[in-house]
Parts: sequence; structure tokens; C-alpha cells
Amino acid sequence: MKLIFRVFAVFGIILSFFSCPALHGPALADEVEDGVAYYRQGEYRTAFGVLKRFAERGDPDAQFLLAGMYLHGKGIHKNEKLAGKWMQTAAEAGHRGAQRAMARFYREGIGGVEKDLIMADLWDEKAAQAPRSRCEGTPVGCRFDN
Repeated sequence: MKLIFRVFAVFGIILSFFSCPALHGPALADEVEDGVAYYRQGEYRTAFGVLKRFAERGDPDAQFLLAGMYLHGKGIHKNEKLAGKWMQTAAEAGHRGAQRAMARFYREGIGGVEKDLIMADLWDEKAAQAPRSRCEGTPVGCRFDN
């Protein structure tokens, strides 16, 4: 089952994130989708609990979305350092949207990282070399808005 997440986060600047979860089987995919549904309904604490569980199990999409929740204080206290930790974890796992976000974090000095244009360029390069996400350019999927 393919899930598609697109996050538009605003933190004084617009962060555009695109992701498409790896295939984990219907049960796991449905549960991550449930986390997104809770978020959309404004049930941020419930969404946080669902997504955190999968982020801790190594799901890059859940890590990416959890980072956004920490960045914006949705369902938990705002914590840029944890946002940066989860975003970097997802980026290191090859999540293209997280790689783009890390470039922005380093460029702007947000997400608990120091401003570093060299690191920003490195993350931009990784994102440019990453395979195109299956969800980019497709009209199918769910949308995860901030």
C-alpha cells in the first residue's frame, strides 16, 4: 500500500517536504496513516503517540513527520533540538524530504543546528542524488498539512 505525505511547515520560513513511505505491509501502513488522520482531526497528542512509536522503530516517514511536530509544537512542547534529531535520522535513512529539510535547517540555523552553509550544501547534494520519491508528481495520496 502506498502512502503519500506532503508537509508544508511554516517556521518564519516555508519548509517544503515531500515523502512517500516505504512499503511496510497493510497493517503498518494503515497505522501510520491513522497517525496522519489523527493529526488532521486536531488530535495532536494521539497522532504524536502513533507516529513516535513508528519513528522509534525506524520508520523514516514517521521520523520525518515527528520532526515536524516537534518543530511546531503540535501535540508536544516545541523542541527544535528534537526536531533536528528526528529530521537528521530520517535524512540519514535516505528520506529525500528530510534531506531537503536538513539543508534548510543548516542554511537557516533552525532545528537545533548551527547555521552552516557547507552542511546545507551537502544535504542539498544528497537530496539531489536521492531517487525521486514515488509520490512526487502523483495526484494520489494523503496530505499532511501543518
